[in-house]
Amino acid sequence: MKHCPLFPLNMTLFPGGRIPLQIFEARYIDLVKSCMKAEQGFIVISIKDGHESGNRPELYNIGTYAEIVDWELLPSGLLGITVEGRQRFILSDITEAKDKLLSASVEPIAAEDSHSVPDEYRHLVDILKSLKTNPVIQSLNLNIDYQSATDVSSRLCELLPFNIEDKQSLLELHDPLERLVRVQAILDIMGSDFNIR
Repeated sequence: MKHCPLFPLNMTLFPGGRIPLQIFEARYIDLVKSCMKAEQGFIVISIKDGHESGNRPELYNIGTYAEIVDWELLPSGLLGITVEGRQRFILSDITEAKDKLLSASVEPIAAEDSHSVPDEYRHLVDILKSLKTNPVIQSLNLNIDYQSATDVSSRLCELLPFNIEDKQSLLELHDPLERLVRVQAILDIMGSDFNIR
């Protein structure tokens, strides 16, 4: 895969994570149809500046290739899909088609080395398990390996209320142990403002 369509969002998707999307713009309806027909995906990329609809936003240059794992027609009449992140990619040469659908040249980023969650960060596993009791999060059917530093750090980055700049910088890290350290540092800064509900 050397060129891939883009789906800009005001959120960040990590490999192994899932995001539900409501599709209403014509360009994305066409994208979803073509992806489902070809059994291919697209790159979910975070927006640096701008909006999900309308004029072309400024994007970060690292995103996650996602595949559609579920779809349904919503009561609103919109198409609802769930996408799952597969692998991170570096983007370059972003182009815009006549229908304003963006695409880019992409280069894969190697999968992270496997590490277990160190004992000093086992409390982060407890936080993740608490988050997973939320019915909305349960509906995503996430498959989480609670022993894996990559799984635990990535799911926390997606599910915790971090700002998009922090989430993107965490996505760009290559070491899941460093990501755990950074997650803890952000939680320390949030302090009493962060509560498990």
